[in-house]
Formats: sequence, structure tokens, C-alpha cells
Amino acid sequence: MRTVAWELCIALAAVVGVGAGYLVSEGSTTAGYPSNLAKDLAELKPGPETDLILYGKRLVVNTPRLIGKAAQNPAMAYGGNNLSCQSCHLNGGLKPFAAPFVSTAATFPMLVDNKVVTLPDRINSCMRLGLNGKPLPEDSREMTALIAYLKFVGKDSPPGVRLPGSGLMPIALPGDVPSARRGETVYT
Repeated sequence: MRTVAWELCIALAAVVGVGAGYLVSEGSTTAGYPSNLAKDLAELKPGPETDLILYGKRLVVNTPRLIGKAAQNPAMAYGGNNLSCQSCHLNGGLKPFAAPFVSTAATFPMLVDNKVVTLPDRINSCMRLGLNGKPLPEDSREMTALIAYLKFVGKDSPPGVRLPGSGLMPIALPGDVPSARRGETVYT
């Protein structure tokens, strides 16, 4: 019984967090999203932190070439395919309802199934599942750069709140009853 109460508390906290994010951003699905990332990046002062942010963006955009199956340096081939991060996280992780990054760093660590999940855990989940590869070492420059980029694009996100537009657009279920014959025709 105690577990059910705990799960209800977590669910209620998630609903309150999403609602708070909606109110904080005044109901807009783009409030808190960088409106001009190129300009924001260009205004950064030169230095190691800026280098990490820029490398993180390159990793998101050029994943296959840098850490994918076809990486220029074979020792860096962590991805098992040639998808990029932005194959799922459109427009470098900035497009609302396309798995955006804007409030990601602000919501980690989080509790999932009574287990603390860190941001490196979540990134490595993408490496293993989305990229069909192997985890990045948590102390690697690549992991540090991805986290720096996620923090940069989410710099205006309230802590612990998922902004509106987070996640994916809901997909309506088809009205047709599933049919093996129709599926065979489509497949053929």
C-alpha cells in the first residue's frame, strides 16, 4: 500500500510540475525556447565552457561523423547506427513537441520506478536504445559537452519543470480495425 501512495505522490508531483511550467511560460509552447540559437551561441565569450557547448551542439547535429557507427575516429564509434541525436530531437533539440532539450537539464536527476535517473543515465539510454550503441563514459569530453549544450539551451527553464511542448505530439489512433490482409497489402 505504501508503494501505491508513493507512486500517486510522484504522479501528482509530475502533473503539478507540468501545470506550473505551463503557467510560468504563460501558456505558450515556445516560451523558454531559444528564439535564435545561432545568435545566442555567437554571443558567448571564448573559453572552455563555450568550447564544450559548441562541441555539444556539433555532437547533436553530426552524431554519425563524431560518435556514430561511421565516426572519423573508430575509437569514438559509440553509436551502432548512423542516426544523429537530431533524428529524434528535431532542430538540434529546439523544436516543441519533437523531444526538445529545453527543460531536460532542469528536470534531472529524476525518480523513475523508485530509481534515481541522472542526466548521464538518460543520455546513455539514448546511446544504447536510439543509437543502438554503447554508453559514453560519464567522465568523457563528449558526455560533458552534451550536458553543457543541454544546460545552455535550457538556461531559462525553471528548475524541476517541463516546459509546454516537451515530449512528443500525441498521435491519434487509427479508426480502422487492425487487419492482416490490409497490412499485407501495404507491406507489399
